Amino acid sequence: MAAREALNQIMDVLPENLKCLVRKELHEENYLAVVKGIKGEALAVTDKGVHMVKEAERCSFFPFSAIASVKIYRELRRGKFELVLKGEKRRERGLMMGYEADPAEHVINFPFAKMAMFKKVGEIIRERLENSGTQS
Repeated sequence: MAAREALNQIMDVLPENLKCLVRKELHEENYLAVVKGIKGEALAVTDKGVHMVKEAERCSFFPFSAIASVKIYRELRRGKFELVLKGEKRRERGLMMGYEADPAEHVINFPFAKMAMFKKVGEIIRERLENSGTQS
């Protein structure tokens, strides 16, 4: 990896239980970003797609070919990072879900203080979509 490529990565500090889950999900993939959300959630972007870890060891993988776009917004006291999947009906931006975290598999809830970090991850994903010609 070139030094310039390393500067474009986002690597957050994960607690041990999340490290184990992320390692279990990734097989021979190159990390581009790893970020911790709230309540046991984490996001890992690799050269193959996006892995989302939710509490209770629920992990989902979304290849770049299935992703239409990324939405990042503030909702109440937290931020939300949402993958908009191809063929999925779009939800309204900032739809008020109450004080509970969004349980959807394609959404990572995060402390609002990490907004800049999640925006950078969104840029990494958008760049991958543009480069692969899969963005709609």
